Amino acid sequence: MAEVLAGFVIGYAISLIVSPLAAWSLVSSNDRSGFAQRIAPPGTNVVALSAVLHFATVLLLTWAVLKFQARRK
Repeated sequence: MAEVLAGFVIGYAISLIVSPLAAWSLVSSNDRSGFAQRIAPPGTNVVALSAVLHFATVLLLTWAVLKFQARRK
């Protein structure tokens, strides 16, 4: 059970750093990339996009940390 809690805490902590950086890079590259325009159309609020990305990165990074911990055993 301790491994699960540690995986969640580490995934959450890393996502606090990754989410705002990802949102900022998507919004700043919005005029140059077609992919960024589909994800974040012009005028998208960075805070709202960061909240959505934060939820996704919490799930993804928690899964990745738990998988990494399971392989180490």
